Amino acid sequence: AFFVDTMFAEELGSTSGKFAISLFWIVMIPSRVLVGLFARYARKILVASIISIPVVTWLITMMNNASTVLVLIIPLGFACGAIYPSVLTMLISFSGNRKATATAMITTATGIGGAVFTALTGFLAEKIGLNGAMLSLAAFFIVSLISVLVLFRLSVEKKSNPSC
Repeated sequence: AFFVDTMFAEELGSTSGKFAISLFWIVMIPSRVLVGLFARYARKILVASIISIPVVTWLITMMNNASTVLVLIIPLGFACGAIYPSVLTMLISFSGNRKATATAMITTATGIGGAVFTALTGFLAEKIGLNGAMLSLAAFFIVSLISVLVLFRLSVEKKSNPSC
């Protein structure tokens, strides 16, 4: 999201970047509320978000029309907004009596990830262009998807064999 204004100005020749950033963050609010309301579906919501973020990001990098990208910012913000509360919701079943520690770890990782990926986006943008950098970072969601699927499998195995 930090490079949206730059993308609109440099890649799309538009002054709508600041509006797009606001739209992105505004859409995250109802997304997070809805994840809370549908907490029983947190796993499905998380997987859907992890899949949709790179797909929408890829679509954004392929577009050359600012209005189309502005529309695509809506599902991107919605999917991005769903990740954190989905992870927190699922955390409860894994953390036992260490919920505060686990929440602190997730919150810290979110902050560190935000700093690292923002810097990485800037570095990659200088080397391969902003669209290439965004597309490259979207590929990290493959790692996220694999991690989530492994975690789901481990939780199923733990339920099947409580002695683990």
